[in-house]
Amino acid sequence: MSITLKINGKEVKAKPGRTILEAAQKEGIYVPTLCHHPQLNPSGACRLCIVKVKGMKGLMTACTTPVEAGMEIRTETAQLKRLRRQTLELTLSEHPYTCLICDKKEGCGDFMGTIKKAGVITGCQYCPKSGTCDLQDLVDYLGLKDMPYPITYRSTPVEQDDPFFDRDYNLCIFCGRCVRMCNDVRDNGTLTFGYRGGKTVVGTAFGKSHMDVGCEFCGACVDVCPTGALYDKRSKWEGVCEKTVQSVCPVCSVGCKLDFSVHRNQLIATAPGHSKTHDGQACVRGRFGIVDLVHNQKRLKKPMIRTGKTWVESSWDEALDLVAAHLTEVKGSEFAMIASSQATNEDSYLYQKFTRAAMNSANIHNGSPLATPELVEALSGNHINRSLIPSMDEVRNAETLIIWGADLSVSHPVLGLRVKQAKKRGAKLIVVDMRKTKLAQKADLFLQVKPGTDRLVLAALLQQLALNLKKGKAANRKKILELTSLPSVSVKNLESKSGVARDQMLELVQILVSSQSTVLLYGSGILMQPRVLETIPALQNLAFTLSQIRMTPVMGESNLLGSLFMGCDPRVLPGLIPVNDEKTHSRIKKKWGNLPVPEGKSDLPGLIKKIELGRIKAMIVTDGFPALECLKKINFLVVQSVFPPACVEFADVILPAASISELNGSMVNFEGRIQRLRAASSPAGVKPDWWILTQIAKKMQRKGFDYRSELDVLREAGSFIKSTDLVKARAGSGSLLWGNGRTAGKKSGFNVFRTSLVPLKQTSGYTLRMFKEPGVYGYRGGSLIDLVGGMSDVAVAGRIEIHARDAKKHKLKHMNLVKIIQKSGLEQTARVLISDRVPETWVYWVADGSDPNLVQSIQPFHDEIKIEKVANE
Repeated sequence: MSITLKINGKEVKAKPGRTILEAAQKEGIYVPTLCHHPQLNPSGACRLCIVKVKGMKGLMTACTTPVEAGMEIRTETAQLKRLRRQTLELTLSEHPYTCLICDKKEGCGDFMGTIKKAGVITGCQYCPKSGTCDLQDLVDYLGLKDMPYPITYRSTPVEQDDPFFDRDYNLCIFCGRCVRMCNDVRDNGTLTFGYRGGKTVVGTAFGKSHMDVGCEFCGACVDVCPTGALYDKRSKWEGVCEKTVQSVCPVCSVGCKLDFSVHRNQLIATAPGHSKTHDGQACVRGRFGIVDLVHNQKRLKKPMIRTGKTWVESSWDEALDLVAAHLTEVKGSEFAMIASSQATNEDSYLYQKFTRAAMNSANIHNGSPLATPELVEALSGNHINRSLIPSMDEVRNAETLIIWGADLSVSHPVLGLRVKQAKKRGAKLIVVDMRKTKLAQKADLFLQVKPGTDRLVLAALLQQLALNLKKGKAANRKKILELTSLPSVSVKNLESKSGVARDQMLELVQILVSSQSTVLLYGSGILMQPRVLETIPALQNLAFTLSQIRMTPVMGESNLLGSLFMGCDPRVLPGLIPVNDEKTHSRIKKKWGNLPVPEGKSDLPGLIKKIELGRIKAMIVTDGFPALECLKKINFLVVQSVFPPACVEFADVILPAASISELNGSMVNFEGRIQRLRAASSPAGVKPDWWILTQIAKKMQRKGFDYRSELDVLREAGSFIKSTDLVKARAGSGSLLWGNGRTAGKKSGFNVFRTSLVPLKQTSGYTLRMFKEPGVYGYRGGSLIDLVGGMSDVAVAGRIEIHARDAKKHKLKHMNLVKIIQKSGLEQTARVLISDRVPETWVYWVADGSDPNLVQSIQPFHDEIKIEKVANE
């Protein structure tokens, strides 16, 4: 339904509830604004969008006035132009305006490019925003040639102490965009208006640093600033953007769209694009980390061949000939591949095809620590009901949200933002975790469970929900009560065993029973537990009792789901089909010629054991991998990555892979949504993984590798994956891997699971327990914490959190360097963060991407440790 009105004599249609500004913009009618932004609620503060509405007294602000049927609106009159000029003149009186009204400004920019690097901005030609500044557009539109007011320069010190962006409030025009973005959209509350009248300033409460007040450095304030008051520290030096290419952030599995800004074939900046996935938002990693990754001096940029103890640059042909010659001598299971979970779907498909078809080996292993045998089996064995996976929109619109074992504000900030937006809209937020996360502080109900007791809590929850089932589900009630009526799950003794009080459980039940739509997101706190194959089905049982619930695991790395879906694991084939599925196995083997089945333990620790026994003669590593001593037993090791992993010291050949801004292809986010990557630049010396493996296979005289582009690779993958048209989905950039005809139904059966607790032994001398999970800071062999300046200041990864009482017992202070000795034998060092987020006798460690022992130390889940302060540190 739409209504009819007139703008400047032109009859237009608009939806009820839209503003005059929105109706005008839809018709291509320009109305000047400064305070308005499509992501913000209108405020009418700048008064530049004033319009004349027939029959209404005075002038109306177009951004705040809703349309009405029969309205007659004028956006251009002599009066409006005069008032807008006067308003802009007053605005500019406290802004350096000399360049804005200079009659020689047209040719000035052609000769003064280098002075943009000035430390203090006193004119447009010194400003990094020049050319994209809203004020410049407005001055030109209104034809402003002179100013009736002298310049009033505030002499406010430029703030450059915090990482990622600088703040020069001498250029601020008090439009309020940054304050509204920080408070209304990001729900962070870092920025505010201070003082009043002529002394008004934008800043933090009490003048503290952004670090001290908890700024997330998402960059949203920078993105909405209409002037150069806020600007990216790095991109201000890189020149003016010549073109923008939309791609996808390569870090976490939310898959935010990013606009890549390019100057002279160089990536100079990234900013959030617009899509349903993230509503034009990003986090510090995607907004400020990508450029430093792409241009980092530690990148692998040329093929290298080891000669004795030195590395020698080589041509691609020479390096590939050497690799092909060595791999030709390797027999079947003597070869192994470590596949990156941050590579494209096309690269991932060829990782596993090269391993299986070209090398006749089943040793295709995913480099992600989260790609555990349990998770792979859960995904491939229907333990995870795909019809229940929620979309990002369903997260935002849910009536109730449960976050179980996931610190989304740290691991997946934009998904955490969706949760905060839902909470602000009125949704009930429930957090179940051993840690007091940021979202737990905003929760309506926080259950701080004892580590390892999640199944016990689930059993008690299901038991109480069963008692509340309607009469029509009496059979379900009886079945649930029979399966959970064990002494260990009595709600009476729940608190002593799990830490969840009886009243908390009953409150949780009442919230869930009354909710019309519930979304459950669970993370590494569940996925890294032992017996996760029992915990996930236990979570799925909630759909057996609740009619409107959706749930999903929140994957870690950007393309972990896509990597597994393409078959990058010994236990699954393309399409996440179990390798022992005879029909699929036969069909693929007929086309490829080779399709071996895995032998022995088919996980990363199992592969390491094979290396120790000397069974692996050659291996290609495409992501991070530890520098294990046993790698000396491998005759030929190839590192094919963007950054050198820890194991590079044992490599014989280095093949530099293309990074995110140099890739065409696709990835899959945690929703199962297929997203397109587009290359923004094409530097010499590096190649995409699919091309590298194709050339090696051809030089080995292997058939079936005649690909001309990554699209050819995807077409072949699509011939084995029938759930959706991969090529069409990539072009549309939004379809789900399992098709868009998702049903709203639930899993029909009840999954039986054990409620017995994992026994926690206490060994003399080991006074603490450690829960360690992989942090989402790595990228293709490197870590943002090490490679991006300032990231270590805002990241929690690479540090251990310990309760204040435990810190006192061990005589530790904040940021002390300590040695962590695990009972399993590993020793590592880390900085201490003292907090109340973790329970007593436990420490929590988010490992960063450069952790050399990550593959080994991530398990066991509950390892006993002792801590020693490093002397003379």
